Amino acid sequence: MSQAGQGPRPSADAVLGSLAALTDDGILTIGPRGRALDLNRAAAAMLGWRRAGSVRGRSLEHVFARAKPRDEAGRPLAPPEMLERAGAVHRGIRVGLTSPPGTATRWVRVSSTSRQRGVTVVLMRDITPLVATEAFVGALSHELRTPVTTILGGTKVLRHRDLPAEVRRELYADIEAESERLYRLVEDMMVLARFERNHLTGLADEPLLLQRILPGLVASEKVRWPGRQFSLDVPADLITVRGEHTSVEQVVRNLLGNAAKYSPVESGIEVLAERDHDDVTVRVLDRGPGFAPEEAERLFEPYYRSPEVVGVAIGAGIGLSVSRRLVEAMGGRIWARPREGGGSEFGFALRALDEDEG
Repeated sequence: MSQAGQGPRPSADAVLGSLAALTDDGILTIGPRGRALDLNRAAAAMLGWRRAGSVRGRSLEHVFARAKPRDEAGRPLAPPEMLERAGAVHRGIRVGLTSPPGTATRWVRVSSTSRQRGVTVVLMRDITPLVATEAFVGALSHELRTPVTTILGGTKVLRHRDLPAEVRRELYADIEAESERLYRLVEDMMVLARFERNHLTGLADEPLLLQRILPGLVASEKVRWPGRQFSLDVPADLITVRGEHTSVEQVVRNLLGNAAKYSPVESGIEVLAERDHDDVTVRVLDRGPGFAPEEAERLFEPYYRSPEVVGVAIGAGIGLSVSRRLVEAMGGRIWARPREGGGSEFGFALRALDEDEG
């Protein structure tokens, strides 16, 4: 009997249920026949379901269908294989989940423990910040090594007074180019950090004429990438758009730099600007290695680099993520598309200024 003035003691199942509802870790229980018995709110969110009831009694393939689990190398993981591997490792395995389609990858550590009566308990802990930090540190160290080495080595060589004038000019040019590269990297990092801390949720909203901004940016990239062929097609009467001048410049520099970095020297890079209903679009077209259509959204994830470009040129995987955040903060949209015949199209659109605002 319960003590006077006290209600009945909660059952162990009720206590466990309350804990599962409160935790941010995803918990999934699987029955002897390999079907979902239950999952908590966190697990449902991780797997792309609004309600846990949508998957109770369903197969593992159905439960994980929306999340599309994959390993660290990007290979798809069948749910039974994933749980078998997770159960064989003491601390579990890292798994990438993407749900709903088009959203950034959520990285979780999946642990699987078999319990009595054939019930399996799966624990999914969100480790996205940890994975992002590891990727950032690795990419940053890799990205910094070349410019720092060039600048340090170049300045040491320049101490020699008997260097030929031509050698000095080349060293100065290398140091200037790598200093510019460092500046842009730091600029992108600062913007990304401000967004991550929610310190840059909105940007200045001012009237801009892209036909006055784009020519100077394309001209500066021609100097930065000798031998590259850039072409610009922008109407002189293009309508005014809303945005922030500095942010637009940063986005265009990132897109032009990527096109030049990853496309063959002999191929041309096209920059096209035009009106599209109530927007103005800017598209950068190249003939680089391209990418798979299903990879388009992942290209804008921080620190992500397509397998098609790894080994072609070094990079931190920051520029496109920064560009998306800047464009969206200006009320615009950004995209990536493979081109027919090879190569890529990266573009963005900004809202036209209303006539009564001009």
